[in-house]
Amino acid sequence: MINYTERISLLMEDIVRRVPALSFIDVSLLSVAPFRHVPVSAVGTAPTAPEPTDLARPEKIPPPAPGRIEFANPEGSTQRQRIQVTRVLAAPGRATLEWRLTSLDDQTPDPVVDYGPPVTGHPADGVDLVNSSPANGAVLRVGSTRLTNLWNRTTVDGRTVYECQCTEIDVWASGLREQGVSVGLVTSYPAMPAGTRTVAVEFPGFGVFRRVPVVLVEDAAIRVGPAREVSTERWSYLGRPASGWLSAEWPTPTPEEAQLADYAGAVKPLLTHPTAR
Repeated sequence: MINYTERISLLMEDIVRRVPALSFIDVSLLSVAPFRHVPVSAVGTAPTAPEPTDLARPEKIPPPAPGRIEFANPEGSTQRQRIQVTRVLAAPGRATLEWRLTSLDDQTPDPVVDYGPPVTGHPADGVDLVNSSPANGAVLRVGSTRLTNLWNRTTVDGRTVYECQCTEIDVWASGLREQGVSVGLVTSYPAMPAGTRTVAVEFPGFGVFRRVPVVLVEDAAIRVGPAREVSTERWSYLGRPASGWLSAEWPTPTPEEAQLADYAGAVKPLLTHPTAR
């Protein structure tokens, strides 16, 4: 199995090789906001930082917007949790909801329960999911337009399965057992209608956050300085996961071009309504 860093390295090398004139790309990763207009450096070069990194800078986590939804977790219990919306981001071809889940009292010490509404929406009958508790309970509404979250359709062990383009609430949610603990969640959606400035964020059956402002994702190019020539080593996959590289080893080694032919590339469709078909 190839680790995550190696997969991205292989993918980017293949993109640059296939599309040599490519200057910018948009990048979307699960559980984080999208990156817009990221410069693509030519092979043999690496981007520079326009200014030194300030490791002592204060955090820039946006506070949640006004409004809240409180619910029992699990349904019918005395344990209470709160949902707050942080912001809605717009990027080319994509919208992203950032929201927050907070425990209002101590939760059960038992193993973390699988979430249901309002945090997780129920899939259609017969749909096989990779996720057990995806953060996909919200719907975006712009006038009469209703946007549900995106799914990726793929194959696992010969089965057609679906993976939510959102945060998976997994075993790390054990931290939510304590009163006052909060976690940030991210959910991806298709693009909103052009010119959208506010949206309604609905958790069906539980409540609606109205007139949430839409924020344009920052242009990543303004955070990157001119590319410079660099000398990097090449690496080959030897049949076992590599341990990765230290940040001091930037720019990281690039894959041997001869190995790219050994990896199959595929375009996986993004869907808003996963079905068994």
